[in-house]
Amino acid sequence: MTDHDQLIKSAIKNFFKEYLDLFFPDLARHLYLDSPQFPVEFLDKEHFTDIPKGRRRTVDILARVWTVEEKFETILVHSEQQEDDKKDPDEKVMPFPDRMFCYSLLLQLRHFPEHVIPMVMWFRPGKGGVGVKTYDYKAMGAGLSLTYYNIAIPDLDAEEYLNKDNPLAYGLAARMKRGKLSKAMLSLACRSKIIRSRTTDVKKVILLDMVNTYIKLDSKEEAEMKAMLENGPEYEDVKQSELTFFGKLEASAEARGEAKGNAESLLLVLEIRGLSPNAEERARIQNTQDAAQLKRWLARALKATTAAEVLAER
Repeated sequence: MTDHDQLIKSAIKNFFKEYLDLFFPDLARHLYLDSPQFPVEFLDKEHFTDIPKGRRRTVDILARVWTVEEKFETILVHSEQQEDDKKDPDEKVMPFPDRMFCYSLLLQLRHFPEHVIPMVMWFRPGKGGVGVKTYDYKAMGAGLSLTYYNIAIPDLDAEEYLNKDNPLAYGLAARMKRGKLSKAMLSLACRSKIIRSRTTDVKKVILLDMVNTYIKLDSKEEAEMKAMLENGPEYEDVKQSELTFFGKLEASAEARGEAKGNAESLLLVLEIRGLSPNAEERARIQNTQDAAQLKRWLARALKATTAAEVLAER
């Protein structure tokens, strides 16, 4: 079973600059997002046991960033995956606006005097596209307010975002409105844009994983995409993409010593895909001297859902 939360978290953390550039460029211009001197620091998960009426919660992503004035600020990125509010047990206990207000308030208290900049990323439709929202917690004309950035991915147009110069847009387009595109056309468009994007091959794996996860094709749609691939010479790089990725990973491995290099590549792919191995699994990978076995595990890692599945005996 796909861990959707982990997949999205992995994408945002590995494409954090692209995420802010894509949705909030005015904010991004005030931040150092790719400077070695002012690195983005992802903070440890923070567990909330003191939110009234709520269950134990984990903040999705908490990033400490430098501003161009060389001050720290903290960005909270919270994602909502549930398709229907009624299916979310938390909604019966504490509606989302109340929960978001409490998360942000508690974080602000912990990080004061740094500001907490809250963001909500929805994966259910009808939440308003990209913008800013305000939640008032007031009575008799006085009280507190929460203003947060809001993104609703299913309300955005896939074709529009596929035309942007931003690799993260090509992965997220898999969850946007298709418009006139068939599922096969959207899947192929996302894949071709990802493969041709200016990013590392390992990062392309994350984006292609999103497309594979969120655009499920039936046999008829698979045939449609295959026909487009076969009849379109412009898609030759798409057909060769997996071989290309493996070739580059293996070349990198040879430069570092084949077995050791394959082990390092495998651990990197597992980490990026959110399939972090436990201590025993990590030791098994690092201690394996069989380069061919490591290569087989690396191939599995591109599609597996757990580290255990990658290392399973077959």
